Amino acid sequence: MRVGRLQVALGAGLVFGLLGCSTVVSSGQTYSVSKTGFASVKKAPASPAVPAPETDEVSQSFWRSPQVLFARQNNAEARALDARLRAEAPENFVEFRLSQEPDIHYLFSFLGDAETTLARYTSNPIFKPNTVKYTAEALEAKSSEFHAAVAVLYPEHNLESTSSVDILKGKVVAHLDLYEEDFKTFPTLDRFRYDPMVELNYNGPLDPPEVLSAQVAPLIRHFAHGTIQEPMVIFGYSGEGKIRLKDGCFFLDDGKRKDQLVVFPKRVGAVVDDEGYIALIDRSPHPGNKTTTRVGEPAQWYSGPKVVTDLDILTPLRSACGQYDAVIIGAPMPRSTH
Repeated sequence: MRVGRLQVALGAGLVFGLLGCSTVVSSGQTYSVSKTGFASVKKAPASPAVPAPETDEVSQSFWRSPQVLFARQNNAEARALDARLRAEAPENFVEFRLSQEPDIHYLFSFLGDAETTLARYTSNPIFKPNTVKYTAEALEAKSSEFHAAVAVLYPEHNLESTSSVDILKGKVVAHLDLYEEDFKTFPTLDRFRYDPMVELNYNGPLDPPEVLSAQVAPLIRHFAHGTIQEPMVIFGYSGEGKIRLKDGCFFLDDGKRKDQLVVFPKRVGAVVDDEGYIALIDRSPHPGNKTTTRVGEPAQWYSGPKVVTDLDILTPLRSACGQYDAVIIGAPMPRSTH
């Protein structure tokens, strides 16, 4: 997905009449503005440090919680019942787990005749019967089928997924690293969309939904999006450097090669931050991913830079910003705060 050329020029009266020059000053930050109204930024001070999260009192008291105390008191009996059912009713018994809806108890799941079967083995009211559609083995097999289909699409399409088996739902709950509107790009996955054993979840919705805020949009000539696979388990950063603005176009300065146009992952957008700096934001709906990186400050990212060859991305980008090479990088983060 790409955001097309944005050429809402700032009015001459605003830029030059009020300020009397080609520099915008906002809350102590300055960035130059060309005669066409687009911004340039070479450097910026580091983003404010993100405060460490406060200690979670709930996690501190975990070992004193009613669920843990209940499990300590009854775990031995529950495991003994589990072992007996696996030995004597292997074709029907599926699993047991601790549950707290509506009160704390152990839930023992069967493929059928759950109440009668459990009653033959125990009368303890802390053990409750439940019926499920599929065994863990059947769901694991479906999970393997799903991941095999996704694996064929990687790395050419940079598509990955994670999944978990939910016995109580009777589903393989899968998260595809794409947005629902892009699902039609992968017709070989259609069969899983309507599979009763699969629940598909997608990325998004992005927050905020706008790629460019109203305040920053007039200053940006072109903002390009592409697809890059960012690892889910992070062992280190792939790249670092500064992202600069030159007459409304984003360039990467990584100390290796100059004048590389930058393409961003779909979830990245741009705003003017609270102190007036033009900044890149991660619009991921997951709170842990929410980062803001000022244009011109030292930054880092998990994936890339990777050369962009897709003409659907390159053609409008070069038309707006010039005939430069282009690279895509992962969502940027401030280097000073990570």
